[in-house]
Amino acid sequence: MTKACVSLAFSSPAPEAVLDRLRQEPLKNLIILKFLLGQAEGVCGWQIMECGKTATLLMVETRFSAFDMVAYLDTFASIIIVSDEPRLTALLLEHVPRHANLVFKLSSEQDQDVVARYFPLERQIAYLSYTVQGNDPVTGPATISRSGDDDAFALFKAQGHDPAWIGRLLAEDKAFLSVIRDMDDQGRPVVLATCFAFEIDGALWEIGGVYTSPTARRRGYGRRVVDAAIRELSRCARIPRYQVAEDNVASIKLAQALGMSRFLTLTHYRHRVLAKCQAGDTPPGGV
Repeated sequence: MTKACVSLAFSSPAPEAVLDRLRQEPLKNLIILKFLLGQAEGVCGWQIMECGKTATLLMVETRFSAFDMVAYLDTFASIIIVSDEPRLTALLLEHVPRHANLVFKLSSEQDQDVVARYFPLERQIAYLSYTVQGNDPVTGPATISRSGDDDAFALFKAQGHDPAWIGRLLAEDKAFLSVIRDMDDQGRPVVLATCFAFEIDGALWEIGGVYTSPTARRRGYGRRVVDAAIRELSRCARIPRYQVAEDNVASIKLAQALGMSRFLTLTHYRHRVLAKCQAGDTPPGGV
């Protein structure tokens, strides 16, 4: 490294100096911020600064990621990189274990090209992130709730979201629910559609858990609960993030219908080695 190049190693919770640099471009660094601020275990990272350029690499052990334990159980860790300069990306890769099954989660073709020189990659899937500045009201019955809702929690749990985690965020005023209810044939309230929004970092919030009851689909209820969440975030001067898988056509159309614009594409690539490294094992040679 040159004399002007500064490198920092860190774990979660990250030093404020690292977070401050990431917060200069919050949407670009959203994925790294989300892991650093929302996950206490199994996370380590490195950040390089040189001549006004910054590159950050985060390594998250699979055994500490609920998503990766389902999607990528045979891997040791996921590697997330955000870099301003290909040369800095290459320097960061010195910290990545060579003899372990990995998942690289990359948001630029530039980083993908650099990583592919050292790690053979197999593309898996991409996730699209959308945002919007404000929103025109859409009339409808969606309501905002900042307290627990057992019916909504059951729907979130069925999608793989932890109700206890959502409940803690609600108690800390770091989340809210958007819900449409109606009465069933016996006069009992039922949830027709719902979603929740939660804080990633300060003004940066994410909308997730969008669900519409099978009997209430094709009536625009999904759009209305998301729209209500966006309007509530706009009212509170917060920035929404809405993420969808690239093959989820319905959710992509919903984002477009609400005037959202895509700001990030995070593509997952597998790197496999001949000798399998089980999730949670220390890879040969260490990290």
